[in-house]
Amino acid sequence: MLGKEVYHATYSIVARDPETGQMGVAAQTGTIAVGSAISHIEAEVGAIAAQARMGMLQGPKAMALLRDGHAACDVIDKIVSEDEGAFIRQYGVVDKDGNAAAYTGERCIPYASHHVGDGYTVQANMMLNATVVEKMAEAYENATGTLAERMLQTLFAAEGQGGDIRGMQSASIKIVRGHGPEMAEFPAWFGFIDIRVDDHKDPLKELERILQLKLAVLYNHQGTGSIFGGNQEEGLKFYEEARCKAPDWFEIAYWQAITLLDAAGDAQKAAEILAPGLEREASPENWIELLRRLEAVGGIRYSDAVHELIALLE
Repeated sequence: MLGKEVYHATYSIVARDPETGQMGVAAQTGTIAVGSAISHIEAEVGAIAAQARMGMLQGPKAMALLRDGHAACDVIDKIVSEDEGAFIRQYGVVDKDGNAAAYTGERCIPYASHHVGDGYTVQANMMLNATVVEKMAEAYENATGTLAERMLQTLFAAEGQGGDIRGMQSASIKIVRGHGPEMAEFPAWFGFIDIRVDDHKDPLKELERILQLKLAVLYNHQGTGSIFGGNQEEGLKFYEEARCKAPDWFEIAYWQAITLLDAAGDAQKAAEILAPGLEREASPENWIELLRRLEAVGGIRYSDAVHELIALLE
């Protein structure tokens, strides 16, 4: 007996962005909750995808080795050499320095293979076609956007080649912090993005939809930081990018307006942001009432600006 095993016929990518230091794991599989099973990642330590017929302890063991300072290739060598069931497992590992390594056991269900590139590795097993891994690597190297968006494009490329022979059911993306002074306020474990679609008829499309909302939140956060930091012009640019990512999510625009009231008392700009979306809301009066309630409990510093905004909206 090899112990308790779980089947995860999966395609995945593990990568580190050399510019930001962010690391991520993204995956899709034909069974439920892939994100809770195969992804192991820690900021400034490394990232791992442990898949195929995986031993439940292999991912944490590999992460412990990365935490102790082992390079990706050493991690693979050690967990494979110490595992009697390695022939049915598959791993992709990237360490904090961007070194990448992968392993595919000889008895992983075909089609199964991996590709190690510069700062990333892609791996797949139980695929419909043998071209999946090749197209994933090609897609990642030519992708654009944030690390999360590039990884998602890589998953779509895999599905474009047929993907899992059983079809799709779950997908996930997890991205952790990078380096630089802008990261100082966040703890080492802070996950910028942690999205899981555990059961869906088209998990990649759903993952894409939720990712756009999450990116909107991140742009919004940057905008708020700029505005409270005294750079309203920069903040408004981030705010616009956030609304473009999530054009139908009115609450993004709403709290942008609140920030402009609270930080600068700018009712006119707040109205410009709010008015288009407010017209589409089923109960616009509720949002206006919330303005009054926020002002009543001191949630907005400039009371006069609140009253001016209400007058502009009603």
